[in-house]
Parts: sequence; C-alpha cells; structure tokens
Amino acid sequence: MHVLCLSYMTKIIEQTCEILEELMENLEVQKTVKSPEGSAFTKTLLASYEKFWNSISMEKTLISGFEKKGFLKGRKEGREEGR
Repeated sequence: MHVLCLSYMTKIIEQTCEILEELMENLEVQKTVKSPEGSAFTKTLLASYEKFWNSISMEKTLISGFEKKGFLKGRKEGREEGR
C-alpha cells in the first residue's frame, strides 16, 4: 500500500507545478509532498517492482491451484481404494 501511495504522490508531484501555501503550512502535508520528491521511483524501477510483485502473485496463485488439484486427485484415489 505504501508503494501505491508513493507512486500516486509521485505522479501528482510530477504533474503539479505549485502547491497552495495554505496546504504547505501543515507539517504533515509538507512531509507527504517532500517524501516522494526525494525518493521518487523512476518509471523503469516502478515497472520492475510491479512486475516482481505480479510474478509473486502469479506464483502463489499457481501453487494454490495445483495444491487444490492434488488434494482433489488424492481424495478421489483414496475413495477408489476404500471401495
């Protein structure tokens, strides 16, 4: 979630020229605005990071699917042997 927020704030800052002074008087707003400026990911790095987590998610999904398939197959074989 932090990465998503950082990405969102980075996009806002890249597309925003000025931030209202009234907003910048708030310390929390200052921290939020300055954080992405100093640690903004490049587009290439963000794409790599997203690709990495997508591959992790896909791997977990595949493993879960194969575990379920194996469980059902074992259950079926167990029932056949029990007859």
